[in-house]
Amino acid sequence: MPDHDHGDAPGEAMPVEVLGLQVEPSTGLSIVLLGRLEASDRVLPIFIGPTEAQAIGFALADVELPRPTTHDLFVAAMDAAGAEVSDLAIVAMAERTFIAELGLHTEHGDRRIDARPSDGLALALRVDAPVTVRREVFDAASVAIMQDPSQPFTDDEIDRITQEFRSFIDSADPDDFADGPDERGDGDV
Repeated sequence: MPDHDHGDAPGEAMPVEVLGLQVEPSTGLSIVLLGRLEASDRVLPIFIGPTEAQAIGFALADVELPRPTTHDLFVAAMDAAGAEVSDLAIVAMAERTFIAELGLHTEHGDRRIDARPSDGLALALRVDAPVTVRREVFDAASVAIMQDPSQPFTDDEIDRITQEFRSFIDSADPDDFADGPDERGDGDV
């Protein structure tokens, strides 16, 4: 399993935060933008489904619904079983898909399980668990931003970010992401 300390060397994990949950204007697809905690001059864009976008949006806005969503139910079930989400780590990219691991703390020890980044984000945000991205994944797949990340992203900026990211995806070499599983394809792009 990957090392998850927060240093600056390749292979290490970098803490990130959600800088934006956007809709790409030209396609209507949902996209979450992750930025480094120490310097938000670049973002890692991840395309996500509408259900996951809604779950992440509810968590970001701290919305409490009258009935639990699937992610709320998962957190409650883990709590009832004596487990908790400890972190989410985006560890690799394989076949145009980001690969994440959800860290769990259980009475039987710490565990890491395969997760889609979008579902992992929806869970981590609900319990204020840290989110990290492996440095080489962030360095290879992130896109420079042209605006202050504390301001809402403009449609033009989102289009520029997604176009640059799509160019990266189209030319990405799987060997650039060593340690990533190569037989998965059900995650988020």
